Amino acid sequence: MLARVLAGFGAMLAAGSARAEAQVQVNASQELAFGTLVAGVPKAIARTDGSRAGKFTIQGPVGALVTLQLVLPAGLNGPGGATLPLTFGSTDAGYAPNNDLGTQDAFDPRIPRTATLGNNGRGVVSLGGTATAAASGQAGGSYTATLTLIVALLL
Repeated sequence: MLARVLAGFGAMLAAGSARAEAQVQVNASQELAFGTLVAGVPKAIARTDGSRAGKFTIQGPVGALVTLQLVLPAGLNGPGGATLPLTFGSTDAGYAPNNDLGTQDAFDPRIPRTATLGNNGRGVVSLGGTATAAASGQAGGSYTATLTLIVALLL
């Protein structure tokens, strides 16, 4: 997984004054892991699966409002140009202003949303999804893709 941030530190000069923009940090702390697939059988990973769901941690100003946008691949890439389709449903992403998977607010990972960082300046985005190997002819081997979370601080 790849974490990408669209908020940084900058200075703006106007009439001899400067303003420092707040900073947001994003870390891809856990990969979305499907494990071994059976041909023709979809394998779904829930966003609340603590060991297999993808997880991004966000650190920024306490109580800050941010926008979250996931850039999702259509599939995984494997050996010899083989692909394996991925699907994401309307509740496959979750946000919590802490690391408690049980208190996540579910959201559609295909649609950007806003969220408020917690009283410690943290937030966690979790992501599940479904991978399906073809019933026949799917090349064996490892498959990978990049998931990107874009976080923008709303000042």
